[in-house]
Amino acid sequence: MKKNTIIRILAIASFVTFFISCKRTTFDDKISVDTKEFTQKNCPQELDSYTRMDSMSYDRKSRTINYYYAVKDLLDVDSIYTESTIEDFRSDLLEDIRTSIPLKEHKEEGISFRYVYVSSTRGNVLMDITLTKEDYD
Repeated sequence: MKKNTIIRILAIASFVTFFISCKRTTFDDKISVDTKEFTQKNCPQELDSYTRMDSMSYDRKSRTINYYYAVKDLLDVDSIYTESTIEDFRSDLLEDIRTSIPLKEHKEEGISFRYVYVSSTRGNVLMDITLTKEDYD
């Protein structure tokens, strides 16, 4: 009898310890960690001759993944960022999100995606495009 009691106590203690140690993380926690790790490991990253990805971040309050880019040379000219050019670029980004398999879970969660393009010489924002669930659904 005493042996069974000790085994039960050990089993219950193990069970409780297991559940306490298994901290449940949310999807927002996962994205927050993933964007920080991506930035630390991969940024800044030259994407092409004119574009550098500077960082990624996640805003929990708005549930938005933010992508920050710096442009230079031919793309670092204010006059090319017309309403029409920005709308064309927005359409391309939207199509990329809609067809992206890696972002499937993000889309199911209703995550928004924000793309900020900044002049590498002047530091001013050239384009700031946010795409929400209402856009890509």
